[in-house]
Amino acid sequence: MRRIFDRFDENSNAAIDAGEFGTVLENLGIASSPVEIEQMVKEADENGNGEIELSEFLALVRKSMLDSKIA
Repeated sequence: MRRIFDRFDENSNAAIDAGEFGTVLENLGIASSPVEIEQMVKEADENGNGEIELSEFLALVRKSMLDSKIA
């Protein structure tokens, strides 16, 4: 998962911002508006700094995996 995170952390600052997260979604084939992307980042951003760090990214992936098993 670290390699995937690092791939989308385009500026190598150990965090994924809304622009980088938009790229993640685009690569996954998920069309999202800038407002939707900002909302998703806000929901995943546990410490409120406006970016997704690795631990937050892992929590987001875990939640997605659990949600897909439930559905």
